[in-house]
Parts: sequence; structure tokens; C-alpha cells
Amino acid sequence: MNLPVWAWLYLLVLALVASGGVVASRGAGRPMRPAWLHLVVIGVFGAGVVFFFQRAGAGIPFAIALLLATLVQARRSLADAGEMRDRNLAAPARIGVALRGLAMLPAIALGALAVWGQQGG
Repeated sequence: MNLPVWAWLYLLVLALVASGGVVASRGAGRPMRPAWLHLVVIGVFGAGVVFFFQRAGAGIPFAIALLLATLVQARRSLADAGEMRDRNLAAPARIGVALRGLAMLPAIALGALAVWGQQGG
């Protein structure tokens, strides 16, 4: 794949966020199903980054997957905000949760731009 260095670095950040979520869920003894779902969501976002730079592959099926992944991510962000409020997390933990959510936004935008470009936009 012919991606710029910064795109590879961003994909690495997405992979670290995804793996960190799985490890944190396992360590906290929480159910693994939401963690695996989030792993799939980040995979869809990562595919959007690749599709943006490859200028191909972002058809209607990917657009639907991106929409569903974005809805799941929004639900997760709301749940994280509620958990932060209920548990009175320390400032570093709150910053980490906020940065994890913000790290997804460029991937969503690049995926949407890839779909738009593929559809003749």
C-alpha cells in the first residue's frame, strides 16, 4: 500500500486504541463482547483511512458499514461520558477517555470523504 507516513502512524494509533480497549476490558473483568465490537468499529474506521488514500473501494457497502460504526462509536462515547460522571475518575483517566474518542474523528471524516469521492463528489 502506498500511504503517507502520517497515515501509517494514524493507523498505528487506531490499532493501539483498539488493543488498549480489549486489554482494559479483560483486565477489568467486563464482558468482552463490547470490546470486540469496538475492535470491529475501529477496523472500519481504519479501512476508511486506507480507502481515502487509495481512492478506491469505498462503495455503498462501506458507506453503510461506516454509518453503523459511527453510530456504535457515538453510543460508546455517551456511555463513557456517563461512566466518567458516575465513577468520579481522576483527571488523567478522563483525559485518556476523551482523547480516545477524539482519535476516532479524523478516521470517520476520511472514511466519509472516501465514500464521497468514490460516488463522484
